[in-house]
Amino acid sequence: MPGLRDLTTGRASEAISLNLRGNIGKTFTIGANADANGNNDLESSESAGLFPGIAHYAAERAWLVMRDFSSAPILQTQTTPCFFCFGGEKTTLIYQTIVAATPQDNDIVVTTNSANPSYGTSLGNSLHNHSTVKNAVNVDQFLQKTIPLR
Repeated sequence: MPGLRDLTTGRASEAISLNLRGNIGKTFTIGANADANGNNDLESSESAGLFPGIAHYAAERAWLVMRDFSSAPILQTQTTPCFFCFGGEKTTLIYQTIVAATPQDNDIVVTTNSANPSYGTSLGNSLHNHSTVKNAVNVDQFLQKTIPLR
């Protein structure tokens, strides 16, 4: 089950300890907050580009989970036969949710704190979702810092 037990935090710490991350001088980051209008509610226009309009409900659920919970460590993994999986197995993960002390700004996929780790130089946060943060203005910020052409 590679990837199920440890999607980011542990692997990032391991990579840093092995000098595989945090070893490049010019590492720049940018975070994003999908709640662009700041009304503490994710609207369909704010998830557009990442989720199609009909899937806004899923985007909103993901945004709320990222906002309201600081972590969700896996407590147990159960693998059972699955008739509907063409004779395969299904894996059920049981989590413990940890409520965040304060709401966490996020782009529906990652929080601004995670997007700006200590080993990088943050260029700030923008009011976008995880897809629309990859826009020309933000890309230009990275280019100006990493490839000075003037």
